[in-house]
Amino acid sequence: MADWVEGQILLIGKRSNLIQFLLNGLIPLGNSIEIRNSNSKFEMKTPDGEYLIVDSDRHYLSCDNITMDHQKSQELDFQFSAAFEIDMQLLESISKHYNIDITIRANTPTDYIQKVSIVKGEVIQDDLTCPCDIA
Repeated sequence: MADWVEGQILLIGKRSNLIQFLLNGLIPLGNSIEIRNSNSKFEMKTPDGEYLIVDSDRHYLSCDNITMDHQKSQELDFQFSAAFEIDMQLLESISKHYNIDITIRANTPTDYIQKVSIVKGEVIQDDLTCPCDIA
């Protein structure tokens, strides 16, 4: 059984770029998916609320209902999990390809906190912190 890295992931970017990632960079794990897209609102739902990141080795996003309003810039917050470790090359590639920024704060299997920040396809932070170091 795999050890899991689990936490939160924040995706930041233009609405159009985020929609492209949601439609092309995720695979819904439910049997169906419902997508509504208009100038005023974007919604994406799957019964299980679980998505596999395309080309990943078990990297998942969880959200019951993904919703964006009409604003040009958006932030999407999801639960995140990855088997064993975070694939930094995968996330760099996603950031670069879809022109979105990615921030992760997750607990590792050894109870460390990993903070990751990728901006414009480049890792600007990848830190492991022992919880005992946090005051």
